[in-house]
Amino acid sequence: MLNLLPESEKREIRFQKALRTSLGFSILVIIFFVFFTLFLWGFKFYLDSRVSIEKEKLAAETKKFQSLPELKNFQKIIEFANREFLEFHNFYQSQPNITEALKEISETCPESIYFTMLSFDNISKQKGEVFGKVSLSGYAKTREDLFSFKKALEKRKGIYEVDVVPRSWQEPRNVSFALNLKIKLQI
Repeated sequence: MLNLLPESEKREIRFQKALRTSLGFSILVIIFFVFFTLFLWGFKFYLDSRVSIEKEKLAAETKKFQSLPELKNFQKIIEFANREFLEFHNFYQSQPNITEALKEISETCPESIYFTMLSFDNISKQKGEVFGKVSLSGYAKTREDLFSFKKALEKRKGIYEVDVVPRSWQEPRNVSFALNLKIKLQI
């Protein structure tokens, strides 16, 4: 087939054909976006209805659960346990720190001295400070080791009234000793 149309009309026909094609494609894209928007709107409506149904179910279950007598008893038990724990915590916080006192003594003790008994009692308050009485008994290799231990305790800050029982000084070797001291405690 022979096309005898002038070049300007051929261009016009090609332009019209391209215009129709692009117009058809544009209409298809617009239709796609309209349907996609309608789909998203429907999906949103579906999700909103599901969420409201689940909220109603949750509210009904919560109301049902809260009306159970076991839950009320459980709440009372928890409240009681919390009060007891708070009282225990307050009591514990008001107690003196005995471990720091024992650490002071153990840091002072030379390797040649061994404890067989340690007793801690008589917590007393004097001028806003807390003191405890510590009684120690044990073995020292020599009387000089016991003497140096006593002097080291007297030099420690927070340790007062170091008193070695007089019978502890009788033996020069393998000394069985007992001593009492007063120690300042941290609260």
